[in-house]
Amino acid sequence: MKSPEHKQRNRKITEVDLEAIAQLIVECGLTETEAAIHCGFKPQSLWDFKTKHRGASKYTEAIARLRGASLLRIVNSIKDAGTPDPDPASKKRADWRALAWIAEKIIAPDRLGQQIQTSPAMNNQILVNCGGEDGLRTLIACYGRGVTAIEPAPAMKRLIDPDTPNR
Repeated sequence: MKSPEHKQRNRKITEVDLEAIAQLIVECGLTETEAAIHCGFKPQSLWDFKTKHRGASKYTEAIARLRGASLLRIVNSIKDAGTPDPDPASKKRADWRALAWIAEKIIAPDRLGQQIQTSPAMNNQILVNCGGEDGLRTLIACYGRGVTAIEPAPAMKRLIDPDTPNR
């Protein structure tokens, strides 16, 4: 990897460069722009690589492969924390929370993950443009009667004659 002090290159990005950029994005959490600059490229060069030929699929593939490898390392590390050491002299103790985290976040988040409860008050906000006080009164009256649809209001009268030229 090149340091950010290096002058940005005008040459084309190779697959090796792409691998380095993808690695910075996945492992360090850099944005595409930051990773490209860190590797000595103009952000436009990365964009050009992704949009031309098969660069986008190579880029997506590199990101997916590196994210998968990173996730595998993390999960294995967590599993290791949740597994007791077979050596009786070892002071390492297994922690069930490590394996529970894997189950909750990765294996079955829909069944074991934390379920977010939403209160009705959080989801009932509606923004309505009802055309003034009379329209608001009509809307409130209809809401009270349980009306599900309201007839559109008649078109507003124009105050200026359209045939009159603007001043």
